[in-house]
Amino acid sequence: MTTTPRLVPMTFAHIDALMPYEHDMFGTEAWSVASYRDELSDVRNRCYVAVEDDDGALLGWGGILVIAPTAEVLTVGVVPDARRTGLARLMLVRLYDEARTRGANEILLLCREVVDAHLEQYL
Repeated sequence: MTTTPRLVPMTFAHIDALMPYEHDMFGTEAWSVASYRDELSDVRNRCYVAVEDDDGALLGWGGILVIAPTAEVLTVGVVPDARRTGLARLMLVRLYDEARTRGANEILLLCREVVDAHLEQYL
């Protein structure tokens, strides 16, 4: 992994890059290509970000739904080789800032299971 990850707006081009990881990471709750396309199309209520390396390879992605005064983190994923490097935190800080900018004063993060190693990145 590069030492200078770039946080960028997520685009339709990122969808193909993340799909190989989606099922392994999210199991029965994995989203389809069509779901991601629908999510990215709703720029009024949603914000999605991606992290790329110097070569433009996808390292992570995340999204949030904001209907003020509440926001909900919808997804956060980091490719296996880039985990435990602070990328999830980087994305969440950006998403939280966007939620506050859009008028949210509370942010929900629903987890399907508690994994201590993952939980600390959200605290």
